[in-house]
Amino acid sequence: FSKPFQVFYAPSIFWWALGVCVVIVISPYFTLKSNDVLKSINYPLFLVLIYATMFIHELGHIGACAKYGIKHGGIGFGFYFIMPVMYADISNIWLADKKRRIIANMAGIFNEILYAAILAIIYLINKDLTVLAAAMFISTFVLWEFNPFVRFDGYWILSDLTSTPNLLQKGNSALKNALSSQNLKKPIASIKKTSPSVFFLFMYGLFNTLFWVAFMSYTLYSSWETVVHFPMIVWQ
Repeated sequence: FSKPFQVFYAPSIFWWALGVCVVIVISPYFTLKSNDVLKSINYPLFLVLIYATMFIHELGHIGACAKYGIKHGGIGFGFYFIMPVMYADISNIWLADKKRRIIANMAGIFNEILYAAILAIIYLINKDLTVLAAAMFISTFVLWEFNPFVRFDGYWILSDLTSTPNLLQKGNSALKNALSSQNLKKPIASIKKTSPSVFFLFMYGLFNTLFWVAFMSYTLYSSWETVVHFPMIVWQ
């Protein structure tokens, strides 16, 4: 299934192709005459188009590994907190150089943008607002996937850029160590002994913790009744 995409994962082609797809995805916004897109779409078709991106995304990671001749695992399905997700086992990508690792971790996002670009072209041809809404949703969700504090592609890309395997665990360990009683007693001395790499891990661990505290606090504040009654909502 990933073979049709593999031509795009060559380092000499990947970034150019990504740029072209982004331009295509943006182009329908200049032709849209109404903001009432959501009132005019076929929701069953919309959901089919949206959920197809989960598989298309993972094909990108698998296809990039195959392109580089690196052994990979399969594509699986599970839950991340309460969200249904798909995932691809590309642990062996650490055998590749940094340039190819970054492309392999970007390949899922690339596939989504390529898919959104195809939907955008279909919209430009037949003006189907359902297809446009799907393209808009997919391209917007891609921005969330760059979030480095959730184990989506942004996290793995940052891990590659900094050559830091197990970034989350190391960041949390650095934060815990910095807040230990020994370091808190002598904060200036501990800062002077801190290397740039350890400081980066500390900052990542700190911002990761702050992000999740803020995210969960906002969720509980804004959707308290939904959280409390969630099991009953699912049952109903």
